[in-house]
Amino acid sequence: MKKILIILFYLGIASFAFSQNEDNEYSEDEETTEFETIKDDKKKIDLSRFRVGGDVSLGYAGRTFYAEFSPMFGYQIIKDRLEVGPGLIYQHASIAKTIAMNNFGGQAYVRAYIWSGIFAQIDGFLVNFNQVDLVYNRKTSFTYGNGFVGAGYAFNHKEAPFYMTISIKTNIVTDKFHPQRLIIPKIGFQFKL
Repeated sequence: MKKILIILFYLGIASFAFSQNEDNEYSEDEETTEFETIKDDKKKIDLSRFRVGGDVSLGYAGRTFYAEFSPMFGYQIIKDRLEVGPGLIYQHASIAKTIAMNNFGGQAYVRAYIWSGIFAQIDGFLVNFNQVDLVYNRKTSFTYGNGFVGAGYAFNHKEAPFYMTISIKTNIVTDKFHPQRLIIPKIGFQFKL
């Protein structure tokens, strides 16, 4: 019995001595620094998720010509999967020498990457609508909004700091300003920060 107590005593001293060793991977100092780095990581903003770019689009349907320039600023909420952001927009539309429209305003978009570079996008705008009736020489100005839905492809959007997108979209609402569904091809460019 005495031998067992002596062995347990020496094992206790040995374990106590080794537990105080600073090379121990479970030391208290390392645990606190690990938690501090986790907290620091949460505070940092991942700049690689920000996108700056814009779209240029042209369309023609029936007798209606449509052109758009829209610079945008986006952020990927889910990296390489879901992107949202605001932007500015300029639109020009004309209907066979009868009506000309020049619109300025803001927009917002949501883009979901489905597979590789293929994405679906929904966007909407609110603009100061300026219309000139060329037949009766009347000018009209008011606020107007509409939404668009479409799909496209982003070339090398995960790796490249600068990439190009191509897409096609159509208006959601048809009214007297968009009397029919317009098929609008778009070419866009984006930069990663």
